[in-house]
Parts: sequence; structure tokens; C-alpha cells
Amino acid sequence: MERIDLFVQTGGQWTQKTLGALFTTAANVSPDGMHYFELGMTSAEPTQVFLRMDHTGFLVTQTDVLSRADLPQTVAARVRAITVSMVLALCLLGLGLTFYILDRSLLLLVYCGFQLAVVLFIASLSGILTLALPSASSEVLTGLNRLFFVLRVSMTVLLAWALLQPHKIKPLYLRGIQLLLVVCAVDVLLLFTGEVRPALRSIFLVFTVLPLLQLYGIWTATELPVQQRRLLTLGSMVYLALVLVGVWLNLTEVGWLPGVGPVKQVLDLRLNGVAVGVVFFGITMLENGAQKKRVAQEVETLREQALQSRAQQAELDERSALIDMLTHELKNPLGTVRFALASLKQQAQDHKDWLMRLQSIELSTKRMDELVERVVHFNKMEKVLAAANPTAMDAGELMQDLLQEMSRPDQWQLEVEPESTFCCDRQLLTVILDNLMTNDSKYSVREHPIFIKVSRHDAQLTRVEISNHVDPLSIPEESRLFDRYYRHPQTQNQPGMGLGLSVVKTTAQKISAQVAYRQGEGQVFFTLLVPA
Repeated sequence: MERIDLFVQTGGQWTQKTLGALFTTAANVSPDGMHYFELGMTSAEPTQVFLRMDHTGFLVTQTDVLSRADLPQTVAARVRAITVSMVLALCLLGLGLTFYILDRSLLLLVYCGFQLAVVLFIASLSGILTLALPSASSEVLTGLNRLFFVLRVSMTVLLAWALLQPHKIKPLYLRGIQLLLVVCAVDVLLLFTGEVRPALRSIFLVFTVLPLLQLYGIWTATELPVQQRRLLTLGSMVYLALVLVGVWLNLTEVGWLPGVGPVKQVLDLRLNGVAVGVVFFGITMLENGAQKKRVAQEVETLREQALQSRAQQAELDERSALIDMLTHELKNPLGTVRFALASLKQQAQDHKDWLMRLQSIELSTKRMDELVERVVHFNKMEKVLAAANPTAMDAGELMQDLLQEMSRPDQWQLEVEPESTFCCDRQLLTVILDNLMTNDSKYSVREHPIFIKVSRHDAQLTRVEISNHVDPLSIPEESRLFDRYYRHPQTQNQPGMGLGLSVVKTTAQKISAQVAYRQGEGQVFFTLLVPA
């Protein structure tokens, strides 16, 4: 109430007394936040009394005429209601802050903001704010009361969104929440410009629409557990009922409802956020229970994965040991065959037919030896892939080192952009580049050079592009190029097992690199993006 004028007829004269929010100071504020007039009647005869009230946003007020004997009991009951409301609000705020310190989640942060707005609103509604700010003017205190009310409604909207935010909510619900927040922001501007009545009516509309929107969000969320859905539905319906009663009492001319005791008690509970707190902490407990269940399931999944990983590692170790044994056993007889061939070639110098056959056997033996060496090489690489040690290195120096190991260094044309670097495991990157360069050298047309271009792709990646001309009949299938053991039918006479590019792809993933292939105009291009 901004202003209340009391007119009392005494001795044939009208006297006027004035109170209200704009005329209340710390010196005359009542302990229960109500406005009291002393009529000063000394006789039992009826006396005419007139009240004139200036207020914004409310159409219903309640007045009582009390004797001096009844006044202390009425004030005590009002003070008790305010005290209980404030204590409950502060306890809920403290509980929310405690939970937030233990678990810094968005939901708990929004709830603490909501409960703080409730505390401020009760303080401004009950007169506590007047005692806390004795030097503040009545206009400022009244403005703060309205601002805290809008803030409380805004935080209620945010809390409703935070409750459903972890789950998949519909875009329409999200747009509805955004619209309500925009309305709250507009209401703040209206308050500052003096348009109090439209601002309060608008905020009451937000208060009424919110539970309906929340019910829509609850029942359209796709990943909301059944227990939480039921609890949120019940809380939203109770909240809607309380809001409708409050709005009805404040915005309609109802003569009998304000005197009903249960309605008053319901409204008091609504002010201190108990209903919201009950739903919120119920949801929090359900969330904690669900989280513990998810953690237990994740631990069990990790345990199963660890068992599978150990089993796979044991299988790999067994396979690696078998390959080591087989290659060792194959190399010994191959060495004996090569020694015997050398001896036979010396004795068959005069027999050209024998010499040709011996040379054919020697080529086959050499090819078998190369296959064994490649098996040994790839078996060692699979062991190396278990660990990576990233280091920074100069791209040009590494490429020059690799070119020196190629069988025909003059076949390559290298172009390196200045200050190009690699930052990854040197040994694993060497494996990738060596396989790509060996593959290009093996299948490239001899008359054409092989190009390597190293440049900065962006601030995080260095680009390596290797291109060469190939026989149009032996261009590989792009979809199968990186498959293990894949070899083009036209290249079966070339040495190899079809493992090189498969190893390239696996190793690139290990060092967070990317490898790609494309073809065009009789050429193939391999592009490697390496961390810089």
C-alpha cells in the first residue's frame, strides 16, 4: 500500500491520519509489517470511519477493527508467521549452499539464487528491509519490494528450466522459457520507468503460465526417469493451484476468501519456498540415486572392458610370440638355402640352363626372405604402438633423413615450407611416412618423379602431401585402400603383404594425425595432417 488515509469524525470534526509504504520509516514501522491506526474512540456509540487507499497492482485488501486487548495476540501471530517464513527460507538457502559447495552443479546454483530472491522478498514484504535500511526513502523501499518480487519470479522460471535442462527438452519448451524471461526483463524496465501496474499484472501472468509450461516440458522430455517425472508433475500441479489461488485473491474482487484461515496459511507457505524446496530436494535425492546407479554401471562396464583388454592383450602376446618363433624358424632354413645356392651357382657357371634355374630359385628365396622380414617388422611395430612419446621436431630434417634411406633419392622432389614442425612421437611418425614413401616408390611410374610437399595447414596441424603417377590399370579401390591385406590384382607380382597402409591408418590414430587419399589425372595423392 503506497498511501492509506484514515478519516475519523470526532466532536463533529474530521481528523486525518496517513500511513503507507511511502510514509513508513524505521521509527514507525510495525514489527509485523502491517499498518495500524489508533481510532481513539472513547464511547461505545458507532463512529463513522473512512479509509482511502492508494495502491498498485492489487484489487483486494483486508482490514480489521481490533480492541487493545486483541491487538497483541494478532501482532504476535503475524510476527510468528513472518519469523517462521524467514527462518524456513534461510534454512533452505543454507541447505542449498551446502549442497552447492559439495556438488557445484548448475541446478544447485540456480536454486540458491531462487532461494536468495525468496529471502529478499520476504524481508521487503514484512518490514525487515525497512529496519535493515533505516536511511532509505520510502520510495526506494517500495521499489525494492517490487523488484525483489520480479526477481523471485524470474528465478522461479530459471529453476523450472534447470530442473529439466539435463534431459532432452523440446525446442518449444525452451522458447517458452526464453519468452517468460524476456517478459521478466521488460517488467524490470517498466518498474524503473514508473509503469508499476502493467509490470505487476504482467509478472502475475508469468507466474500463472509457468506451471502450465512446466507441465508441457515434463511430459515432452524424452530422457526423464519415471519417478522424477511423477514428482515434478505433482509439484507443478500443486504449484499451479497455489499460484491460481494467490492470483485470484490479488486480482479479483472476492469478499469471503481473504478471511479463510487455510488460504492464508497456504499463501504463507508459498512465500518461503517450502513447496519448491520439497520438490527440488526430492529431485536432488532421486538424481543422486540415479547417479550412483550410473556410476556403478560404468564401473562394471570398465571392469568388463579391462578383462576383455587383458584377454586381448594376452592373445596378442601369444600371437606375437608365435610369429617370432615362426620367423626365426623360417630364417634358419632360408639361410641354409641361400648358402647352398651360392655354392651351386659357382659349380654351374658352365651350365646356362642350371644357372637360370638357380637364379629363379634365388629370386624366390629372396622374396620369401623379404616377406619374413616384413612380418618381423610389422610385429615389432604393433608392440611399439602401445606407447607414444610426443616430441617437437623440425619437419624438413625428418623428411631429409627419410629420403636418404630411400633406394632412389633422386626420384623424389621435396618442398618444405620454412619453420614447419611436427609434434608427435618421432618413431611412430617415421613408421607412417616410411610406409607411405615406400608404397609410392614401389608403385610409381619410373619416368615421373614423386612429389612431397610439407606446409602449415593451420595453427595446430602440419600438412604432408605425397603424390606420384601410377599405371591407370593399377589404381587401387579407394574404399578398400586402408584395409588390412588388401592388394590390387595388378600388383600381385610386387613384394608385399598388403599391411603397410593399414599400419599407416592405425598409427596415425595413435598420434592424433589424419590420413586421406584421393586420385586424379593419373596420379594418387596421400595427405597426412600431423600435430604441429
